[in-house]
Amino acid sequence: MVYQPQPTASGTYRVKVFNGNDDTYWKYIPDRDLWVQLAKVDKSDKPSSVQFKWNISPVAGASDTFTIHPAYDVDVGLVFSTNNPDKYWGYGFVQGQVGSSARWKITTNGQYSKIKIENTSNVLDCRDTSANCIHFYQDQSTNSAKNQCFVFELVESPPPPPPLPVSSSKTFEQLWFQLTPEKASEQQYDVIIVGTGMGGGVIAGDFFDTNSRLGRSAKNVLVIEKGGLTFHSHCLNTSRPTGFGEDRGQQNDSFFSLFKEDYKFKDPKQADEWKAGPMFNVGGRGAAWGLFIPRIHDDSLNDELGPGLFQQLVSDHSWYRMAENLMKLYLPKTNAIHLDLMERLNIRTSGSQCQWQWGRIASEFDESNNFDFAVGAYSPIDKLLEIAMSKDRDADKKCIEHPNWKILINTEVRRIIWQGTRAAGIVVRDRSGKETQIFLKKDTQGKTLTDTQVILGAGSVGSPAILMRSGMTEELQENNGLHLTDHDIFAKSFTYQYTDPTMREKVGSMKIQSYTRLGSGKISLVNVAIDTSSFLPRQPDRAQSFTNQDFPQLVVAHILPSPLDQQNTIELDSKGEPVVIAGRHPPFSNSDRDVKELRELTKGIIRVIKKRLKITLRPTDPDETNEWDDESFFKPLELGGVRFLLDQDLKLREREGVYVCDLSIFPYSPEVNPTLTLVALALRLSRFIHPRTPVLTKDDDTVYVMNQTGDKVKVFVSNRAGVPETTEEIAENVKGRILLPGEILSRKRSRTIDETAMVYQLDFNSKDNYQPRPVLYLASPGALCVVD
Repeated sequence: MVYQPQPTASGTYRVKVFNGNDDTYWKYIPDRDLWVQLAKVDKSDKPSSVQFKWNISPVAGASDTFTIHPAYDVDVGLVFSTNNPDKYWGYGFVQGQVGSSARWKITTNGQYSKIKIENTSNVLDCRDTSANCIHFYQDQSTNSAKNQCFVFELVESPPPPPPLPVSSSKTFEQLWFQLTPEKASEQQYDVIIVGTGMGGGVIAGDFFDTNSRLGRSAKNVLVIEKGGLTFHSHCLNTSRPTGFGEDRGQQNDSFFSLFKEDYKFKDPKQADEWKAGPMFNVGGRGAAWGLFIPRIHDDSLNDELGPGLFQQLVSDHSWYRMAENLMKLYLPKTNAIHLDLMERLNIRTSGSQCQWQWGRIASEFDESNNFDFAVGAYSPIDKLLEIAMSKDRDADKKCIEHPNWKILINTEVRRIIWQGTRAAGIVVRDRSGKETQIFLKKDTQGKTLTDTQVILGAGSVGSPAILMRSGMTEELQENNGLHLTDHDIFAKSFTYQYTDPTMREKVGSMKIQSYTRLGSGKISLVNVAIDTSSFLPRQPDRAQSFTNQDFPQLVVAHILPSPLDQQNTIELDSKGEPVVIAGRHPPFSNSDRDVKELRELTKGIIRVIKKRLKITLRPTDPDETNEWDDESFFKPLELGGVRFLLDQDLKLREREGVYVCDLSIFPYSPEVNPTLTLVALALRLSRFIHPRTPVLTKDDDTVYVMNQTGDKVKVFVSNRAGVPETTEEIAENVKGRILLPGEILSRKRSRTIDETAMVYQLDFNSKDNYQPRPVLYLASPGALCVVD
């Protein structure tokens, strides 16, 4: 055994009494008091051996100062006893508590160390001969104080950081993502956002834009991503694999399968059913998925999310509309041949209440390649990278961080730090395993401010894992908050040929969709992809070898809603990592009533397409051979989803200052890809926490003008009402009023007469000269005129 007098770096250690004849070590006792005992070490093959291991990490910027967590229970930190604090002659004992560790001083003389809590005098000792409990005692140097002296055995080092690039090469990460956890911890924040996918990434980008409008009212924001900058945009905006067989068309399935991480399953056999998984990189799974953006059907949305949220999502100036604008919803030109096919489908499938329309895709396409080769595919990566690259540089060419918005990558959020029931900060871990505490803003008494927030967007398994490590396992379980659900997608596909070769050019590529109401009352979404990618994951057909790209493909895919599955859940292993228990209950069956109904609908759809587009199915047509193979007609595709104890504003009901915005927020798995709804809810949450328009007590005879341009402007307000003005206002009518970003100008006018705000913006590359012509805005009394 190799012992060291003091921990030298983050790692997993055994802590031994410094005495050659005494092989007693610290042992974690996970009973009600979560205490520490001196005991003979168990052999490494015994399950209890993990109770002798401790995760010890240095505190950034503090010498000889460490945090200590039992490896057996990583969401617990060692602190001074809160149960029976006067036990052991009034000195108290060391105890675990869910949350952060105390700051422990481990001071060495070169042979061993003594251990105490920072800014205290009593050290750890063991004079308890009955239970051998580690407690506090006076620091002594006599032989009777042998149990005050400890050495450390490193049993598990953290993984080494990735090798640096060759010195002559530079990467985007090196040039624009230079913030470290230690540097980030030097500030306190109004908002900490965890994750950069379609939830957290959208909020982070929107917060930056809001900050730029509000000037001195900007919030101090920290964004944290576990992974690095793997992609610079959506993978479909970049070069992609050639080849045809396993991933026809877009190849985003290939990217996803190569870059995703696999969840750890309690039953390894269940992993075969799970096609999803997290992507740890800037943009999250939004780097490879997310282009298919239908809305949830009105009935499902109203039933599952409630009438209030339903109205906010679908009204004329709705969050759905904002999300579609942000993601650049694409609707192609409809030619006569397209209209004819959709009309015929509407007639032939009217019994299923189908109304066919173009598929809703968050991308741009060249008209000659509709739905075939994406350009401008949406991902939150683009905005986040744009923000990072907008930073200035100092004389040494190092990035100067934005004053109120920072992003920290390659850093994992382990748990939330609580102050009572309010979030006070987070504990992060870098790639070397070193942990750092980062705090939300506090008042002068050290109390966390009530308008600070942590927003979790770490994914349907990652976010609950963070909350479980933060001591919320029981709350989640009691509130039905850890259940996964199947996301039922199944498809039927055919290769085909046009009998008239000129038809292929006329038709082009089509992707159409329709909701259908089933006999069971469920609402399903039907997607038809003609000569294009289906934008849905598909099981590769290993029996087929596609060598001739002149054979297009026809895919009919269905998505069914699914309730939460009570048999599926999440646990934490001994290292605090999530373990998934999930499967299909009951297993997918082509004999299911809904599936049988969709099977007949699919046959009808295929027959209409065959007739209207003059195609033949290859290699054989099941209508001609009467071989539809109903027992294996569809193939199931994927799983997903978790539910939390959230209110309608996505805040944890049981705690203060914690919000969740990722796929875990859905109380069921909807009948559509939930990306658009998630982005809409992310924008809603962003403007709820950080509104762009302040709540003003407005007088109905006053005009209000707010500058949200991001630069200063010069403003004149007309006086059509003829209201007497002050001397200052008369002077400003000559030279104008300068408004900085976020500032508001108010002028008394008449409640019945609209006024004009004449706004002069800065001239090109100037800080004081303004353009000669103003931009005119309507300024109505009693309303806020926003200049943007």
